[in-house]
Amino acid sequence: MAAGVESQGWKTFLHNHADGIAAMDLFVVPTISFRLLYGLLIMGHGRRQILWFGVTANPTAEWIANQVTEACGWEQASGIGNLPPIKKRLIWAK
Repeated sequence: MAAGVESQGWKTFLHNHADGIAAMDLFVVPTISFRLLYGLLIMGHGRRQILWFGVTANPTAEWIANQVTEACGWEQASGIGNLPPIKKRLIWAK
């Protein structure tokens, strides 16, 4: 870092860029019939909103990539940008 130039702290960085940050979690839900379902939750940090929620019995890399693309749009799925409006949908994959 150059002399005399201060970097912003982590908390400041998150506050300044929260609208462009999303978190993703893949979790397992056992059913009453002992089957396993996998849920994918994508949340936007800016307004702490659910952008996408999907459920499948067979999660694949293709399925996850499709869910991220649906949540963020094709242009933003592989890059950094502003998050789209809230999309609350439940997707059941075969």
